[in-house]
Amino acid sequence: SEMDTVGPLDRDGRNLLTVFTVGLALAAWSHLMGNTRGDADLPHLALLAAVALVLVRPARLGGLVALGATALWTVWDEAPRLSNHWTLVGLISVGLLAVAAVASVVAARAGTDRAGRLEIVQARLVRWFIPTARWTFLGFYLWASFDKLNSAFFDPAVSCAIVFLDESLTSIGLGALGVQDASLVQWAVIIGTSAIELAIPWLLMVRRTRIPGVVLAVAFHAVLSIDKAHQIVDFSSFLTVIYVSFLPAGFFTRVVDRTGAVVAAAAGRYGVRVRMVQLLGVAFVVLTGLAAELSLPRFTSSRTLLWWLWQPTVVAVLVVLVRYARRQPDGPATPLGRPPAWLLVVPALAFLNGVLPYVEVRTAGSWNMYANLRVVDGDSNHFVIRRGFPLTDEHRHLIEIQGSSDPGLQMYAATGLALTRTQLRIYVVDHPDVAITYRYRGELIESPRAGDDPLLNEPVSQFREKFQVHRAVTIDPPEQCLALWGVAR
Repeated sequence: SEMDTVGPLDRDGRNLLTVFTVGLALAAWSHLMGNTRGDADLPHLALLAAVALVLVRPARLGGLVALGATALWTVWDEAPRLSNHWTLVGLISVGLLAVAAVASVVAARAGTDRAGRLEIVQARLVRWFIPTARWTFLGFYLWASFDKLNSAFFDPAVSCAIVFLDESLTSIGLGALGVQDASLVQWAVIIGTSAIELAIPWLLMVRRTRIPGVVLAVAFHAVLSIDKAHQIVDFSSFLTVIYVSFLPAGFFTRVVDRTGAVVAAAAGRYGVRVRMVQLLGVAFVVLTGLAAELSLPRFTSSRTLLWWLWQPTVVAVLVVLVRYARRQPDGPATPLGRPPAWLLVVPALAFLNGVLPYVEVRTAGSWNMYANLRVVDGDSNHFVIRRGFPLTDEHRHLIEIQGSSDPGLQMYAATGLALTRTQLRIYVVDHPDVAITYRYRGELIESPRAGDDPLLNEPVSQFREKFQVHRAVTIDPPEQCLALWGVAR
């Protein structure tokens, strides 16, 4: 059977798995550093422990499995305020745990010693899980780029490309350049952003363009992560790990050898052991992660620290990638790999998740971040998919908040955004005492206590609250760039 024909790994394959595992752990640490919520919770502390376990013993499988399991736990815990990249991490974690479970059964049946069983599991992780992660990412990115082909994204007045350009320049002290008034620059940014994002997945799928495609993709997301005001380092760091996984396996042996040599030289210079250098690095990750999670009084700038650590790191990664792409010492890129048929359900789920905004089942966490996409009650602003195909009636029950005693809800009134009735109900269940004045189906309604309003006090199931999330929509198009979550999500 297919399960029994996977041969042993060579050194390149083992190093690919090791580098991918370490990269995934550091991306998880970036997620913790960039998304502190002011209170420590068990799922995120468990994720930090899994990160430490991976970094202490990168070649051991226990840490990788723990990382996948705790990542899934945090997905449930963070929902519905779940970022797109962490949703993707959750899907990839499902593939990881499925492969690890099946491979462990195969290894147990093989009747070999512990080293032999480890080899069997590692081989299947490289030949099944890594391709699954690649194809799952492609299912995500094809939609993330396609969603931007809409009239609002190509409108300089509201385009997320311009919003984030202005925000990035201002955050690093260059706001006075006045780019927001330079129409030629605006159009170049809009068209350039769309063209690069549309090109990336296809460059990665074609073998001859895969290596330069990796360089372009990492460089593009390095530029995006310059924004200090809107933290996306966790997003860029995770995508960088995925992008690098598309490179030939020989690349990872070179990285491991060169890194080992550099660390050994540094350790020798200061008279310490290599293992001590590694443990000091792990200690730094754990202590900064704990400080961020616990929100210690003297450590309130985890995002700033993350930003400063990431910028030189991604520049170093780009230097390595450019030199490798110019020389290509391992020849052209290797095939993407094909996971077994039963594992294709994971990339299929990633692709289907991108369909959900167009059928109005879910419009948050469906790969349409920062796309200005608007599909509301069958009306679509997309250039290609000109109308929606609603399978729910969520957008037939939009509520326009006119005023509220709650500052978060007042934000919707001030910015001209409407909420679905379900999303407002979810908020009201937890905040029954707020006063709201709103317009619903043309009627102005005043609720001195929202918890007593029969239109708003109906409870919503936990699964629907967490995973059938609908974003706020602009009352009067064109669709605004929704860069931040509102209190009612």
